[in-house]
Amino acid sequence: MVNKKAKEFIATKAKNNIALLQTAEKQKIDYLKMMEMALQSAGWTLIVKHPNQILH
Repeated sequence: MVNKKAKEFIATKAKNNIALLQTAEKQKIDYLKMMEMALQSAGWTLIVKHPNQILH
């Protein structure tokens, strides 16, 4: 019960912090680009099914 409330509290705080969400989105894009490059160098293709989905 405490863990669930803590998660809800953190999620609420994060959703209300636009700068945090923007930073997280940029980091997500950077991470996906790095993964794509690493996989391409090994002959693989990265497919992202929901590229515009907001982090939850």
